[in-house]
Amino acid sequence: IDPQSGAMNVGWQIITPPFDWDLGSTGKGPSEGWAFWTSYNTEMAHDHLEANASQLDRDYAAVVNWRAAEAAVKAGQATMMDGVPVIDPAKTPGVLYYLPVPKSPHGIDVDPSGRWVVAAGKLQPVASVFDFNKIQEAIAKKDFVSEFRGVPVIRYESVLEGEVPVGLGPLHTTFDNRGNAYTSLFIDSQIVKWNIEKAIKGDPTYIADRVDVHYNPGHTKAAGADTSNPSGDWLLSLNKLSKGMYLPVGPAMPESQELIDISGEKMHVVAAFPSLPEPHDAAFIPRQALAD
Repeated sequence: IDPQSGAMNVGWQIITPPFDWDLGSTGKGPSEGWAFWTSYNTEMAHDHLEANASQLDRDYAAVVNWRAAEAAVKAGQATMMDGVPVIDPAKTPGVLYYLPVPKSPHGIDVDPSGRWVVAAGKLQPVASVFDFNKIQEAIAKKDFVSEFRGVPVIRYESVLEGEVPVGLGPLHTTFDNRGNAYTSLFIDSQIVKWNIEKAIKGDPTYIADRVDVHYNPGHTKAAGADTSNPSGDWLLSLNKLSKGMYLPVGPAMPESQELIDISGEKMHVVAAFPSLPEPHDAAFIPRQALAD
């Protein structure tokens, strides 16, 4: 991104197997310079996806050292394809690692401290919390369980801080500025609020609250949750099914989004409004940013 004009161009790409990649998250603080993505089709199925892409107990997340990728391109270690530098991670060690995540994960999120990396699979009722410090140690020690197409697979048990039972169908996790995580539960049709420190220490009171949403949330985002300093008071639940809440207005039924007050101990849904079908992410920005 040009810092003066804001113009964007493709700096480089990393070639990967034909998995189905979902939302990613960039590091911050201790994990700055790294980025993470999950896939939900490590099986590389190409038909009957609901069945054939859910065979394995774990899918691969990508752990990317994008600083190393940037350096590899500058060193001429990329191949030009249609004008874009493309990195083959099997030939460029240190750029990409795989991390197993249970099961059929649809997102991976870095908490505001930059240390905890949270992933959840919709077919496993837990959020897996990984320690970035342990990821670094595993890479340094080459604590790999195998390799896939020339890319090392990090040993899951070596970097896992805990599997946190949160509910049925967890998908995405977002954060406030008080040490809490908020995970969408697709099957339970809820947002669950849980405390990260309590969860990893085994404190049974880690679940702080649950709120029903309407219905089947996938993506969710708290204000400023992708930064080191979230705003901490508001959360948006992007629901996949409205189930007749709104009148049909055309060939596609509107789905719903709900605004949730997370400023107190208990969450409160304060507004609901229609959305385009399958809302897949959101971001809060300060109003002043638009005024500027």
